[in-house]
Amino acid sequence: MRVDWNVTIGKALQIVDDTRIVRTLPTIKWVLGHDAKQVILMSHLGKAEERRSLRPISEYASKLLGEEISFGEESRVMMLENLRLNAGEDKNDSEFAKQLAQYGDVYVNEAFGECHRESASIVGITKYLPSYAGLWLREEVETILKVRENPEHPYVVVMGGAKVEDKIKLIEVLSEQADTILLGGKLANPSSLSELRRGTVSMGKARILTPLEKGELLDIGEETQKLFAGEIAKAKTVVWNISNRDRSNL
Repeated sequence: MRVDWNVTIGKALQIVDDTRIVRTLPTIKWVLGHDAKQVILMSHLGKAEERRSLRPISEYASKLLGEEISFGEESRVMMLENLRLNAGEDKNDSEFAKQLAQYGDVYVNEAFGECHRESASIVGITKYLPSYAGLWLREEVETILKVRENPEHPYVVVMGGAKVEDKIKLIEVLSEQADTILLGGKLANPSSLSELRRGTVSMGKARILTPLEKGELLDIGEETQKLFAGEIAKAKTVVWNISNRDRSNL
């Protein structure tokens, strides 16, 4: 089972937000309750060059699950080491995908936040095992389809985060249906906005509102908070694209 346990870890090595772990537990329990002899969990943590271990994450998740999640040892629930420690993960290497597939008989994707990545544990492995969506992944997809096909208006999108390249295309898609798009973080910085102004993104029918403050921005000020809050208060549908780093500051 591919999970997204790429959680934020604080300076005291505590897990700041365990939402990504908690939301996968029903699927793990469902599989265990339907006669699975073993569940092998896979995830990445941080960037490849950070070489971080998932061991503390598995220990924390064991308490939430109420069952030991062993780390590299045979048990009913076992976790593999950080997938990004193998260069084949991000390259979607077929040999690495085959290695992962050998651990089980069935593949379950419960990593909604990673489905956009063409990596071995998301795409490659599905060529070698019967593949299914987890309960949380299915719920997220159904919600997205509902919003995409029949959203209630006014429809407001809130977008921030640091991965500008990934978000530009998303703005293009959402601007075709949304009434208003509120931008923050690096997306609202002059360098990013210049891409919008050069016409690299089709703006659709949506109004795109940016922070009232000037200069390089990492957050929004009080005046922008009032502006954005007013738009959100009027909305009947709100789509909030939030990064894991942003979530830790809520």
